[in-house]
Amino acid sequence: MRFDKLTIKAQDAFQAAQEAASRYQHQAIEPEHLLTALLEQSGSLSRSLVEKAGANANDILGQLDEELKKQAKVSGASTYGTNLGSRLTTLFNNAFSIGERLQDEYISTEHLLLATLEDSGPAGRTLKAAGLTKEALEAAVLEIRAGRKITDPNAESNFQ
Repeated sequence: MRFDKLTIKAQDAFQAAQEAASRYQHQAIEPEHLLTALLEQSGSLSRSLVEKAGANANDILGQLDEELKKQAKVSGASTYGTNLGSRLTTLFNNAFSIGERLQDEYISTEHLLLATLEDSGPAGRTLKAAGLTKEALEAAVLEIRAGRKITDPNAESNFQ
C-alpha cells in the first residue's frame, strides 16, 4: 500500500485506527478501528458525510464500540495494532479502486468511508444497519465535493 498517496486526513485516520486497536488491545487493525477513527476525527468529513446520507454517527460509534469489545484481546502492549488485518487490506485496495474511478490523485477519507461500506465484516454491517446505502453516501460525497477532485494531500480541508 502506498501511504504517500493518502491525504493527510487519511493518514491521520490510519494512525488513529492503530491507536484504537491498541486501546482495545487488538493485534490487527481492522475496518472497525478505521471507521471509529474516521468518525471520531476532529472536523470529521466522514461524520458529515454519514449524517448527510441519513445515518447517526453517534449510534454507529456506539455499535462499533460494542463490536470491538467482543473481539479477542492480546496481551503485551508492543503487539497492539501492529498488523493490518486482511479485511483492512481489502478495504484499502477498494479505496484505491474508488479513487481511480473518481479520477482522484490521492486517497482521502471519503474513499475510505465508501470502501468501508463494502466491508463484509462488522464495520460494513454496522453502516448498513444504520441505513447507509452506497447510493446515498456517493451522493453526499459528490454534493460536498461540488465537482472538485482530490489533487493534493490537503484536499479535505476544501470540502468542509
